[in-house]
Amino acid sequence: MVPGKEPRKLEESVQNRFGLRRDPGLPPQLAVLQEDLEAKEAAAVLLALGERPELGLETGERAKAESASAFEALARNEASFEDPSELLEPPAETVGVESASDGLGAHLVIIGCGNASAGESSASAAMIVLETERLVLRRMDLGDAEFIVRLLNDPSFVRFIGDRRVRSLDDAREYISKGPVASYERLGFGLYLTALKDGGTPIGICGLLKRESLPHPDIGFAFLPPFWSRGYAFEAASAVMAYGRESLGLARIVAVTSPDNEASIRLLRKLGMSFESRVRLSEEGPELELYAA
Repeated sequence: MVPGKEPRKLEESVQNRFGLRRDPGLPPQLAVLQEDLEAKEAAAVLLALGERPELGLETGERAKAESASAFEALARNEASFEDPSELLEPPAETVGVESASDGLGAHLVIIGCGNASAGESSASAAMIVLETERLVLRRMDLGDAEFIVRLLNDPSFVRFIGDRRVRSLDDAREYISKGPVASYERLGFGLYLTALKDGGTPIGICGLLKRESLPHPDIGFAFLPPFWSRGYAFEAASAVMAYGRESLGLARIVAVTSPDNEASIRLLRKLGMSFESRVRLSEEGPELELYAA
């Protein structure tokens, strides 16, 4: 335990100073460390904030593992703090990443830049791929299973995209593992969970796919109905298009949609895409419209 504070008092001290917010399924971001402290020492503060049941067992165990080496480092340094909030500096601009504006308020975050210690101190930073004015697009993990069950069984998803037969949390975990996560590892891109920047509420998915039946990567998106007609889909898709071109070097991005999905077609045209042909993704599959930019 870091000297000088009980867990609850320490939590209140750090939260009051920095206004911490929880990232879905991940430990809280703890802000930027002072230069004379290593990132692993921040894990000691993380554990001292108290175990948070809502984060789940897997995250709790990861925090404990990180904190073990952190406490050793603190002991070696014979650290002693009257106020544990002294471990941290106030929130600052994002450090250790490269960003570029796409002209639509989107910032493309390049994963893996900066020093390794900073990356170890915040797993959530490594998950974030894109940020826009109102949204965060991050890589999915197994902790997103509950949201995926809800999204993939929404009547609009089943009607316009298809029934993925994801009925349980285990089904959703398999979908995430074999779909988005496998795509990140194989191609470096995939579908990203899209959440509100203010509060972290997940509202949909948006990203790039590479299907065997199409010669070029295609953009895909799906949002829960309560978040339609607010510009979120265009905001997320615009950022993904810019990311594909500027960061991934894709010269051509396509999209497929059902001919009767008028909302999707309007969005694709707003993104600057034009109708090219009708295609089928499989011999038995429905006829779809192919758009490209």
